[in-house]
Amino acid sequence: MNKLYKFTVAAVSAFGAMPATAAPSGGQVVSGSGSITGGGTATTVSQASDRLVIDWRSFSIAGGESVSFVQPSSSSIALNRVTGGEASAIFGSLRANGQVFLVNPNGVLFGAGSQVNVGGLVASTLDLANHDFIAGRYRFSGTAGSVVNRGSITTADGGYAALLGGQVSNQGSIRATLGQVALGAGSDITLDLAGDRLLGITVNAGAIRALAENRELIQADGGQVLLTARAADALVQAVVNNTGVIEARTLDDSTGSIRLLADAGNGTAQVAGTLDASAPDGGDGGSIETSGRQVQVADAVAITTRAAQGRTGTWRVDPTDFTVSAGSAAQSSSGIGADTLGAALANSSVTLVTDNSSGSGQGDILVNAPVSWSADTTLTLNAYHDIQVNAAITATGNAAGLVLNHGNYATTGAVATGTDYNVRAPITLGGNAATLSINGNGYTLLRSLAALEAIDTTGLGGRYALAVDLDASAVPYTAAPVADVYAFTGTFTGLGHDVSGLTINRSGRFANVGLFGHTFSGATLRDIWLSRLTITSSGTDVVLGGLAGNMYDSKIINAHVSGSMSGSVSAAGGLAGLADNTAISRSSTSVSVSVNGKDAGGLVGAGTGLQIASSFATANVSIGNGNAGGLVGTLSGSVVDSYATGNITGSSSSNVGGLVGASDGGAIQGSFAAGSVSGASTSKVGALVGFQIGGNIKKSFWKASQGPAAATGSGSSRDSVTRALTDGEFATLSTFTNAGWSISATGGGTTWRFYEGSGPLLRTGLVPLTVTIQPSVKTYDGSVATGTAYASSNAAATLQGSLSFASTSANAGSYSTTDGSLQISSTLYSSGGGYDISYADAGIRIDPAPVTVATTAASKTYDGTAAVVLNGALSGVITGAQVSLLQGGSFTDKSVGTGKTVNYTSTLAGTDAANYVLVSSTGSTTADITPATLNATATAAGKVYDATTAVSLSGSLSGVIGGESVSLLQHGSFADKNVGTGKTVSYTSTLSGTDAANYQLASSTGTTTADITPAQLTITAADALKIQYATLWPTRYSVSGLLEGDGLSGLTLSSAGSPARAAAGTYAITPGAALGSGLGNYDIAYRDGRLSVVPAPMDSPAFQAALQAVHSTDLGDSPRKRTFQDLRLRVLDNGLRLPPGVQAEGDLAPWQ
Repeated sequence: MNKLYKFTVAAVSAFGAMPATAAPSGGQVVSGSGSITGGGTATTVSQASDRLVIDWRSFSIAGGESVSFVQPSSSSIALNRVTGGEASAIFGSLRANGQVFLVNPNGVLFGAGSQVNVGGLVASTLDLANHDFIAGRYRFSGTAGSVVNRGSITTADGGYAALLGGQVSNQGSIRATLGQVALGAGSDITLDLAGDRLLGITVNAGAIRALAENRELIQADGGQVLLTARAADALVQAVVNNTGVIEARTLDDSTGSIRLLADAGNGTAQVAGTLDASAPDGGDGGSIETSGRQVQVADAVAITTRAAQGRTGTWRVDPTDFTVSAGSAAQSSSGIGADTLGAALANSSVTLVTDNSSGSGQGDILVNAPVSWSADTTLTLNAYHDIQVNAAITATGNAAGLVLNHGNYATTGAVATGTDYNVRAPITLGGNAATLSINGNGYTLLRSLAALEAIDTTGLGGRYALAVDLDASAVPYTAAPVADVYAFTGTFTGLGHDVSGLTINRSGRFANVGLFGHTFSGATLRDIWLSRLTITSSGTDVVLGGLAGNMYDSKIINAHVSGSMSGSVSAAGGLAGLADNTAISRSSTSVSVSVNGKDAGGLVGAGTGLQIASSFATANVSIGNGNAGGLVGTLSGSVVDSYATGNITGSSSSNVGGLVGASDGGAIQGSFAAGSVSGASTSKVGALVGFQIGGNIKKSFWKASQGPAAATGSGSSRDSVTRALTDGEFATLSTFTNAGWSISATGGGTTWRFYEGSGPLLRTGLVPLTVTIQPSVKTYDGSVATGTAYASSNAAATLQGSLSFASTSANAGSYSTTDGSLQISSTLYSSGGGYDISYADAGIRIDPAPVTVATTAASKTYDGTAAVVLNGALSGVITGAQVSLLQGGSFTDKSVGTGKTVNYTSTLAGTDAANYVLVSSTGSTTADITPATLNATATAAGKVYDATTAVSLSGSLSGVIGGESVSLLQHGSFADKNVGTGKTVSYTSTLSGTDAANYQLASSTGTTTADITPAQLTITAADALKIQYATLWPTRYSVSGLLEGDGLSGLTLSSAGSPARAAAGTYAITPGAALGSGLGNYDIAYRDGRLSVVPAPMDSPAFQAALQAVHSTDLGDSPRKRTFQDLRLRVLDNGLRLPPGVQAEGDLAPWQ
């Protein structure tokens, strides 16, 4: 049956492949809307829709890195699923204003130093289908891997943190103020979410080796904490374990709740550390529940629900069976030390609940060691089956309380048939306002003889309990202290207390004498001891009984009387005088009965419709004239599983029997007598029954050495099994097992207990004594764990024989007698026969052997992450063991450096990994990150000749990690400035940018080629003018495009109009054959000038200009000069003048 563990809104196992720790990668939005941005060490998920699903190739966060979810509201959820093969390792920061689900079947680790701050968190190895997620159905199923927190997880107030998987462990801190924290171990788990709150969790299916544990701190003040685990099947266990601190204290009147819930069918809740649901600052205390098939409470546990100003809360313990054992530590596979229970009651009311709905146990609660407390708190024992109080319970608090509910009464409101509570030690409730409730009924507590006597006036039909021992020896009574006149019809329990020294001296007629005079109509007397009882009668028609004189339609359960009675009687019995239609069980007497009268018995004088079961009498009985039996004087009813060992004596015409004096249709089965039986010659004397009319005797025995040869003195209705036994047969177990008795040589479970060499003993007459092997812990060394030490629940008990134990395997782990993995071989026995020895469910432990790790980190070339490759070597592993080392770690940051710190975690894997434990699972070392090498290339742009070697470069880098800020700077030049094709260009490269320091260039220099094409150079001849008959050789020109540093040193100018013979007209002046420096770098364009040849009349401006030129030119003494002079004279003689503006001879050619 699946259990839904509801939150009330108040008001490790190896991982899969560990990642090379880095930021999440390969994220793809598959449902909803949102975006993923990343740069450097930060990744941001911006969520636009209320529900978002992202599939990631990997999802890890290195130290120094962060992942942030920016969500629409606190009720928004982002489902992050890892589809790659690596576990998620969170060493950095995870933040969200809403809720984040991280699903990775390979495992999830929140490493030491990690910081998670979210509205709500689910970290799971179980998958969640997209369609269920979108529809608001949160059922996780699939791979039951490991989820471990070693960091810090904090939710917003009212938020939640849920870790789901096969093995879930908190080894760091989880805080959810006014919220919920859940650690769930199984293979199919459903969460109940409402908005931003976690309301409950259901583990639908279990997991192999399911584990939910807290080793450090979980804090949810004003909220709820749940650790739950379910086993995959009946062959494996689920464990819920706390060794750390869990706090859910009351905050602002919101009480806290802590629940450790292991599989009810095959789970163990291991309770240690601190569970705190107190209310230190006001309000009521909260609640704590620890449940499972087995609940083991450690000795050092601290449990509190104390309220400084309000009502103290409750700790509920809910296993299948539960034992309170001696000391502070549990001595059984499901139990608590009595000292620890007492300490818990100082701070909380405690409820112990057993549940056998799974059929895996009895559902008993056993108090096998004394429990005491002084606070005003209540101890509640709610048993599915029986409650066995085998040791004292003492509550001295003024308003302390005790609640006893057996037979599943607390659940059904009805008591299951065949169940009871059994008190073998006193229950003391000393406070004036103390309370007692049994199966829903309150009891009046009696603390004095006066209060006991007052039952006659306070109500003979009420429910009463003796809260303390009473000493009645001071003043003898002359009548029954209670119900002397009117019958008692209520319920009285002595709670295991003793009324000692009661003396009653009765005279007169018609009296019913005992602690109770007579009872009627459903009255019940139980759980009472009467010691040093003395009753005498000197009257007639007097009925004597130690507990009750005359009983009708009543019950006696677990009553024990010792003492004596004598005198003249109508009937006398150590427990009851007359008991008609009355049932007596689990009772005994050691009362010497010596009377004159009709009937006398060690237990009951006479009874019609009397039923006696599991009871015995050990004292002698003698009667002057009447029926005398070791148990019953006259029986018309049944005796089952009972015995008598006293000597029985009759006289005159007495009927005398070892068990029954006279049987009128009585049935006797599975009983024996071991005392001597004797009578007068006229007596009917039988080893079992003196006088028998009808009825039968079955499977019953007597000791041949002690009594008559015949079972009956008269009558012979018995089966063939019933016979006399030799002393040897009496001391042999098989005698009784062959007869079909419920008997065994081991503790508990059967009606009879047998110690070889002694004889059968009723368990109801034995003091339960539990033997517990002493805790044995060894470190794994490849051999099984063994031991011989043990302790008993009664340190004063003397036991004979020996004991040894051994584990069934040499592997590290816990071994228990419960599942057979721990075998006990014992021949212990009680020499005095006073103890019912049983063996506590026990366990021993083989601790994993410590191993150390020597770890080196490989230096690496910068890759943009803090990831590191680790090389670890184990020391301390036994040769041949199948153990491997898994490590995950990271540099402190991604940047280049030498001797950089590397932090790492280590885990063990392999078939033998569980046999070892790392001395330290974390560590640090150093390694280098060298710059990544980049290849730079350059392309040079061709150019038109510019008289320089300058070049324009365009470069590219290969090897830069995506998204990083790295730039390339390049400088270069042509080999020379001259025109050419495929000319060599040499260059240098450098890096810049925020991430440039993490890179280096493969080469900072390089060459390439490019062309320099000729520049355009234009030479233009200047226009010229000459007079006909003059000779002009052009010399003037202009240059366009000639660059600095280049020069024109020569140029040919020619024109057909230059000679004197050229006719008047226009001629081209053609430049060419330019000479100079650097002209090979040009494409030269020659542009013609224009030579104008004009006629030469004497009065023309040209002619005048020529004259002026001659005039202004010093030609020396030459023919040319003479010609010019002659010309000049001719001009002047004719009265001509030079035109204005004629400046130079270049405008007119000189005459030849």
